[in-house]
Amino acid sequence: MKRLALFSVVLVVSALVASGCKPLVKDVRLKCTPPLPLSGGPLSVHAPGPAAELSATSLDAKGQKLAAVVTFASSNPQVATIDSKGHVVALKSGSAKLLARAGSAQSTLAVVVSIPAKVELCGPSQGLVGRCGAPVTPLVLRAGGPSVAAALFVHDEAGAVVDPYENPMQPLVTFLAADARVLRVSERGALTPLASGQTTVLARVGTLSAALPVTVKLPEFDKLKVDAGVAKGPLKLRVGQSRALRAEAQIKGKPVAGVPISWSSATPATLRVGPDGTAKALKRGRGVAVASAAGKAVKLSVTIR
Repeated sequence: MKRLALFSVVLVVSALVASGCKPLVKDVRLKCTPPLPLSGGPLSVHAPGPAAELSATSLDAKGQKLAAVVTFASSNPQVATIDSKGHVVALKSGSAKLLARAGSAQSTLAVVVSIPAKVELCGPSQGLVGRCGAPVTPLVLRAGGPSVAAALFVHDEAGAVVDPYENPMQPLVTFLAADARVLRVSERGALTPLASGQTTVLARVGTLSAALPVTVKLPEFDKLKVDAGVAKGPLKLRVGQSRALRAEAQIKGKPVAGVPISWSSATPATLRVGPDGTAKALKRGRGVAVASAAGKAVKLSVTIR
């Protein structure tokens, strides 16, 4: 009997060894390349084609790594596929779950594919819920006025709204002003009017784009004021002497920025005035400098000795 029992134990141990008995996989941990903006996902993809690579690590109950075979699968291969090496490929807009299995353990990662198919850009007053009101009309601003935010809407193939700033480090959209002298545009689409004129703001998302025409008008002002740099009385210059003149637009006595001022001389024989407002006395007599802007003008009398 003892020999029979010993033989049975040896037979059981031999069977276990022969069957390749291994520790059970209790957990599968996923790593995504490139790293996810938020720990745990989801993986957001905004273009068709190769999107990411997943690697999986099998762990036992004590958290020790195991050399277990890991298989990958997608719950919706029409949206995104994953091969045996963990390469993820986006196909069309939608959602899916990427699964990694090792033994009886598995781990999942949600993937959301939003491929931009349409871009809309309009002024803030034309921005509706998820879209621009039609037709898009030119945006009118005043030079020197406050910045305004353009309304941008990006839609995927299914018509769902895509957040272009979902990943702040890699926004989907880039902005450009056709004439940077007229308008400055920020990375987030804030429009700052600089000078009067017309320009176009472009918003680009991949190969898609949308345009917003912008007209910048001169700011409102009621008069021009000239500063000759004298405390009181008329400006007096000697022949050959120069003086820098300054002028500003005002409304109700307060200065107004963004108004370009032109200079000229009403008496070119006695006084020369450059485009920057520098006046030079040429010969004795009376000179008149003129500052003008948007149909308004102010004169400055100069006595030349």
